[in-house]
Amino acid sequence: MRRARRRLPRPFLPLRGSLSPTSAADRSGQCLDPELAERAAAKLARELPSGAVVVDYVPNATLQRFLGEPGLVVEAPVSWNDQQKFFVYTHV
Repeated sequence: MRRARRRLPRPFLPLRGSLSPTSAADRSGQCLDPELAERAAAKLARELPSGAVVVDYVPNATLQRFLGEPGLVVEAPVSWNDQQKFFVYTHV
């Protein structure tokens, strides 16, 4: 059975561009379906320069597979939570 090809929503079109000049990326992993999360994590690991950071709102197994454990977990107030945790991964 062939799977229908889905068009990516407009916010995800940057998956086609280069991340090489990027030093920091915000990734909301819980908002992505598993296939897109896998593609995004692979792209980050493949194209980010050494020392670039990726921040996610939740601990993310897909991202950890490509970038390792978060090097830093910080809490900060946001509109939906006074103590939101942010998981910071560093690309080596």
